[in-house]
Amino acid sequence: MLNRDSCNSARLANRTLWTCRDTQWVMANGLPQLAIFSSTASWTDDGEPLRMYGDQDGRAFFPLLDGNCNDSQAGMCGDGTRYSIWPDSPPLVVEDEDDGASSSARVVSAYTWVKKFRIDEKLQTSDPDPASTLYRIDYDVSSGAGNRSALPHVAVVNESFYPARGVSYGNYGHVTRNGTAYLYGQMSNGRVSLARTRATRAAIEDQSTYEYFTLGRWTDVKPPPDAVEKTGCCEIPNASAGGQGTYFWSDRWRRYVWVGQAGFNVAPDFYITTAPAPEGPWDKPVMFYKGVGGNYSLSAYSLQAHPGVVLGDAGGGGDWNGEEMVLSYTKNDVVYVNAEVFLNVYTTPVVRVRWE
Repeated sequence: MLNRDSCNSARLANRTLWTCRDTQWVMANGLPQLAIFSSTASWTDDGEPLRMYGDQDGRAFFPLLDGNCNDSQAGMCGDGTRYSIWPDSPPLVVEDEDDGASSSARVVSAYTWVKKFRIDEKLQTSDPDPASTLYRIDYDVSSGAGNRSALPHVAVVNESFYPARGVSYGNYGHVTRNGTAYLYGQMSNGRVSLARTRATRAAIEDQSTYEYFTLGRWTDVKPPPDAVEKTGCCEIPNASAGGQGTYFWSDRWRRYVWVGQAGFNVAPDFYITTAPAPEGPWDKPVMFYKGVGGNYSLSAYSLQAHPGVVLGDAGGGGDWNGEEMVLSYTKNDVVYVNAEVFLNVYTTPVVRVRWE
């Protein structure tokens, strides 16, 4: 069993891939081992019960980079700091240009942007806007049919796809509609920016194809970092503690949707808002579900929606158009080993929501 932090998901072909942050093996006594992997992944199939599976090879799912204290799968450095190579948003699944391959012979790709934070024991960093690495996940559908426990291959596309002190478009969130990927980025000052490109391998990996929503219109001129304060857009009021939440398009509502946590809040209170366009305007978020938090000070976080998860006939499976949706969050509890030593134990409650 695995002790996992902050899971999100994306639908790859006919099942769902979950990617998670810090992960530990759980011992027979129910306590986590000390060894940490900075990221892991697992599959779930459609239907119930919803059970994760997948071969774990003892390495981080998103590879740690040379020079980033990668002797440790946690990114731990000798001075007590670490590189927190944590996925903040779900993988962005793309459609490759038509190569004539059958659906069973194709390779499905997805992308994740990860900021290369170096943090101390208090989770603080001296560089709040570090460079970001672009990773590509490749899932061979035919190979997956033969070995369903095998996880997809992950490759580093560019170690510093976005330079330091710039906007990491796609790291904060993304949504795809009609073949266009809309990529949200947030800088440490809280301002949200938006870019777009075609949802293909070639376009995602080539920033020259990107357009940017600047001063109320789309342009192919990338705004400089010092102009983001003036050119930002798309903010959702009081949203997204810790920079996580889920954007998606709803066929049912014909609106763009965001589900997540309120800003400056570490409780499992789920908020929802919608907009007619990716750039907004976004309605004021309203709370629609309250979960049970843990007993630690950081009680609950990483509130996510999973529009690609299918439990039954009522919804899920990509562009969401059903009556139901799966939500999840990280519940953080303290378990005392003795009077002086305690461990954090993470669980991931999964919630089934039926919309009225």
